[in-house]
Amino acid sequence: MKELNELKRDLANYERELASITKEIKKDTPFPLHALDGHSESYIVTSYTDESKAKYLKGQINYLKEQIDSYSHDAETIRRVQARKEQEDQEWRETQITHNANVLYEEKIEAYMAMNFWGKAKTLFAGKKPKKLNQQEIIQKYGSEAVEQVIGPARERLIIERDAQIERAKKDFINEPKQLEYAIKAINQYYETKITQGQVQYNKTLDNLQGDRSR
Repeated sequence: MKELNELKRDLANYERELASITKEIKKDTPFPLHALDGHSESYIVTSYTDESKAKYLKGQINYLKEQIDSYSHDAETIRRVQARKEQEDQEWRETQITHNANVLYEEKIEAYMAMNFWGKAKTLFAGKKPKKLNQQEIIQKYGSEAVEQVIGPARERLIIERDAQIERAKKDFINEPKQLEYAIKAINQYYETKITQGQVQYNKTLDNLQGDRSR
């Protein structure tokens, strides 16, 4: 979707182009004899030096005017769709982190419960007996590890993709060192951005979860 200023700029360009091929001729319409003492009424006849081009331009002008009129509504609709998508993504990340943190906690409890008497005693004396935790405490204790369980495999996949792209570039630009240098730099930047974005998103979600004491 174009920005509003782009739509207005395009409209002005089409209107100027239409004006450049427009001819207007003023004519008089005589009234019947003795009507209004012989005065006449003026009117304008509009014609174009290129009728097919004028038809196209008028169609574009009408379309752009409709776009401009509906811009605010369309922009708000897009904003709401994006906001809903971001909210859904945020909720999905929260679900993943919470689930993984709970699994990690349950594994610790199950591992302790599976110990024999002496194993439990040693764990207790070492101060490592798993404590009973509520949901918020589980997130606080295991959240970072839960995040790594999600983004770790995703990061590895992106690294594999990056390396494959670089190898492909080496073959494509085997005789073009400058192009190869540019391609490798662009590939690295693209995948670094993707990896960083994923890390930032999950870290932010974890911060929100750890800061929500109502959970």
